[in-house]
Amino acid sequence: FAALPAAAGAASVDAVVRSLRAALDGSVTVARTAPALTDAELDRWGGVPGLELMRAVKQRFDPHRLLAPGRFAGGI
Repeated sequence: FAALPAAAGAASVDAVVRSLRAALDGSVTVARTAPALTDAELDRWGGVPGLELMRAVKQRFDPHRLLAPGRFAGGI
């Protein structure tokens, strides 16, 4: 877990997240952000292996996208 100042802008947060992902050669997920940051400004999930499979499962079990729409990686 890590924390950044609430006043950090999207560019600063994005730079830290990208740096951590590169340094760790793994995944870093942004659990919470300041209210001013939007998902469009920040890639919360990074690369997600199996995303197409997850989309297919979501489509199969929730074809009308009623359950938590857009809250998971890739807008699932």
